[in-house]
Amino acid sequence: GHLLASYSEEKLNNTAIVLADEALLLPVLYSLPPNVIQANVTMGVTLGSFAATTFFELLLKVHLNVSHSFYYKTVISLLHHPLARHLLSHPESIVATISNQNIAYISLEKLMATAHESDREVVKVLFGPWNNQSEIALQNCRFLLRKLKELTEARPIEKLVWYQLDEVFHRILVLSHSCAFLNELSSIYSLFMALAPSVSLDFEGDAYNGLQIMGVLETRGLDFENIIM
Repeated sequence: GHLLASYSEEKLNNTAIVLADEALLLPVLYSLPPNVIQANVTMGVTLGSFAATTFFELLLKVHLNVSHSFYYKTVISLLHHPLARHLLSHPESIVATISNQNIAYISLEKLMATAHESDREVVKVLFGPWNNQSEIALQNCRFLLRKLKELTEARPIEKLVWYQLDEVFHRILVLSHSCAFLNELSSIYSLFMALAPSVSLDFEGDAYNGLQIMGVLETRGLDFENIIM
């Protein structure tokens, strides 16, 4: 990131980042400096690689067991997740209450009373009763994604992930209307766990302009003035 920040636009147009390990793609994308206006990614990355996907995996898993209260470790895991920082303005107030009062199981009523006023709508969606109904679960997940997409300060890559997750939930919702076995939350959870890792993100870019990011195999037959390995 520091190296690219010193490059002019012309130099960036003649530069390629070559990643020997494809797992480095996400750290690289999050490290691009503001002067990188255009980037073309020719490597595949799946939806399952992103933190937002693990958040919804955890959320669905929380509601698999129908209960009127939630184990404190589960609640704290959700609230400590990076995505919770986007959805809630003061998640630390709930965590502090659980810690200070040594609460093992916490109810929705207690969570609502502890939450900041501006966070109560989202807290109700996160921890309200889903009653093992797939439609409620899918509508709630899509509601959370709509809230996330309203955030203007999010990075473009995050917005793309949220859009693709919404598409996955929409596809499952359409299937649930025609398949009776998808009425239960356990089926929705299994289908989401199967679909999310298989969805590949397509990054829009220009192969002739901007910074080029690729794997070793994609470099065949190409030539650049500057190579960052």
